[in-house]
Amino acid sequence: MSDEDQGGTAPENTRPAPARKTTARKVNGHTGYDPLAENNAEIAAGHHIPYTPPTSSHGWLVPASEVQEENTDWAWRHRLARGALHLIAGMAGTAKSTIAFNWAAAISSGGTFPGGAVAPRGKVAIWSGEDSYTTTIKPRLRAAGADMDNILFLTGHSGAFDPSEDMEKLSQELKSHGEVVMLIVDPIVSATKGDSHKGAEVRKSLQPLVDLLKARNIIGLGITHYTKGTAGRHVIERVTGSLAFAAIARIIFATVQDQGQQTYRLVVGKSNIGPQGGGYAYSVEVKGLRVGGKVIQGTRIAWGESLNGDPTML
Repeated sequence: MSDEDQGGTAPENTRPAPARKTTARKVNGHTGYDPLAENNAEIAAGHHIPYTPPTSSHGWLVPASEVQEENTDWAWRHRLARGALHLIAGMAGTAKSTIAFNWAAAISSGGTFPGGAVAPRGKVAIWSGEDSYTTTIKPRLRAAGADMDNILFLTGHSGAFDPSEDMEKLSQELKSHGEVVMLIVDPIVSATKGDSHKGAEVRKSLQPLVDLLKARNIIGLGITHYTKGTAGRHVIERVTGSLAFAAIARIIFATVQDQGQQTYRLVVGKSNIGPQGGGYAYSVEVKGLRVGGKVIQGTRIAWGESLNGDPTML
């Protein structure tokens, strides 16, 4: 008499495997299982299948069959991805930080990105080691139409914030602020400890930031400069510091000023998760803002036409 006849449970290794959903198609005249045909409707609709880590313990090595594939979770298709680090790189004076604050304003208010894509509404955390929150950053955000209730400044009220050491503390604090969609680090080199020209040190320093972005499903946006004397080289070779900065970032936006003009171009110079090239023309506007009986000067981005072409269009 079997275990099941006696009211027991069959041994684990003798139980029949659960039926697997299959999708058939003909290949070379034969009908077979097509794993790529499953979930086509969901994928076509932009559905994101969340990643679930393997639950079984296999030490360091985990069978690929237990790792679940996932789509890139685009907040702005082929431009900004959740859980990934992005960089805006360019020469000084090309309004890199102002672009970042423009996107922050769009997210905070549920506005639109260049080209009309609707931004996911949520909070944006901003750390700046160069610009003043009071005289520069907040006026720029206000000029761009930000919802200030959804903007979080890392001001260091509880002690000076060091992005190279305090990412774990920041990760814990972010949990108490609802959905944080974006984290801006300006400049990204401030998130490194040690020599920013040594790849191993840069990778080790940036790993806590990369881990935070993945764990919290946040868009990471770092601001950086070009190294002087690198004109004509590929964007990856122009980013200041070690090549590790460009390698770790999933997408790098590059800025350039049109020769002799007060107009600029923003181009996708590198992408590991989408197409490279293409971008937007832009200019910088100065706007007077009346705040509490006084006028504050703020700058904002005025987006122009969409651009087509490869990264060499810079």
